[in-house]
Amino acid sequence: MNIRISFLLMIFSFVISIPNVNAQDAQLFFTGVKPQENLFNPSVHYDSTVLIISPFARFRISNNSFGFNDAFVENNLGAKYWDIDYMIKNAKDENLLNLDLNYSFLFFNKKIKKDFYATFSINQNNSYNFLLPKDLFELSKGNISYQDETTRNFDLKGLAINSYSYTSFSTGLIKKISPVFTLGTHVKLLRGHYLTQTNKFEALLNTRGDLEETYLEADINFRQSAPLMYGFGSPNNTYGINDFPGQFFWHNNLFKNLGAAFDIGFTYSPENKTTFSGSVSDIGFICWNQNQAQIKIKGNYTFGGLDISPDAEGKINIEESFNTLMDTLNATFDPQTNDSTSFTTYLPSKIYFGMKRKINEKFDLFGVFRATISSFYNDYRYTLGTIYKPKDWLLINLTTSYKNKTFGNLGAGFIFNFKRIQFFVVTENIDFTLFNSRSVNVAAGLNYDLLSAFAPR
Repeated sequence: MNIRISFLLMIFSFVISIPNVNAQDAQLFFTGVKPQENLFNPSVHYDSTVLIISPFARFRISNNSFGFNDAFVENNLGAKYWDIDYMIKNAKDENLLNLDLNYSFLFFNKKIKKDFYATFSINQNNSYNFLLPKDLFELSKGNISYQDETTRNFDLKGLAINSYSYTSFSTGLIKKISPVFTLGTHVKLLRGHYLTQTNKFEALLNTRGDLEETYLEADINFRQSAPLMYGFGSPNNTYGINDFPGQFFWHNNLFKNLGAAFDIGFTYSPENKTTFSGSVSDIGFICWNQNQAQIKIKGNYTFGGLDISPDAEGKINIEESFNTLMDTLNATFDPQTNDSTSFTTYLPSKIYFGMKRKINEKFDLFGVFRATISSFYNDYRYTLGTIYKPKDWLLINLTTSYKNKTFGNLGAGFIFNFKRIQFFVVTENIDFTLFNSRSVNVAAGLNYDLLSAFAPR
């Protein structure tokens, strides 16, 4: 299957234009899950030598307009489908849909000399978003209302489809300043796999009053880097769709689309029952210089409908008529590609600050403030929670958060600790099963320590 216009490739990815805080990090910030604690706070260390194979993934999908439970309806056959009328009714002028897929591979921790520790880890980050104007939902109803024979016009200005995928090779150094205060940092080499970034999207679709012609005008500008999309930049701007998944393999083209970043964090325990932790992470950039391109699509076209008149033999060939129309659109909106200039994007920086208080041998209380800061968007979240340890091998946490400008957002997590294995599953919105939630998220992982047992820090 080939895609003629490269902009259509973006439909297969979601975004970076609106950054976000990972949904389940508050549940993992104080629970002793390694190496995830070190991932959020580079000052967290382990006294024994640790080599962990860490298949770990975080998933989140959310939006700012409608609840997912009510967005699906069931037909007579029991199949579920999108309820477009519900979505249109609840759509805002700008509707954000985002998806995160982040996972880890490997973590190593070693004490190198007195009060110094070193770490190394490999992690992959994928972030996707749609920014959808309300008229895009309305477009599903068609451009003509046949009940009263009136036209519908659509303004798709502001639509943005952006994405990035990169692998982080992180080296850390930790210094125990005193018995109660520890500093740590990560220095990261970044390898960018894929990027699509929308700079401009303006499109109008107007149907004339006589219902016989539809006028389409578009002015689109986006940039992209896809090192393994071999057809990119070819005369036809075509892609084999099977090439697309290869962009996200962490081991492909290790020395292309390079970048760098660093994290810094601290841990302060003034006495045995109280711990303060904080960090600033992902201060860095990626230079996209492999198969990169700036792509412009601009033009206008008046469409009078498909030609479905019979030929000389009295036959109607709809497929041929459709292909003729698409060839005309492709010629009118021919992408103009400039692949001569590399460009740089900056990572949205994350801030964490938390406090944990030990109540007794079974219970801890904690709070975590989280934020993502960028030049164009700030996201703040607050979480309160409790940690319950009914058994030495079992830890349960419950949380409530202020996020997406709403209170509540109930969360829960289960961490199972064995000699060399940790297994955990957490979510920040178990209310999805009870209410019409705007987000669904879950994180799960299996940490297998090849060298030492999971002793408490």
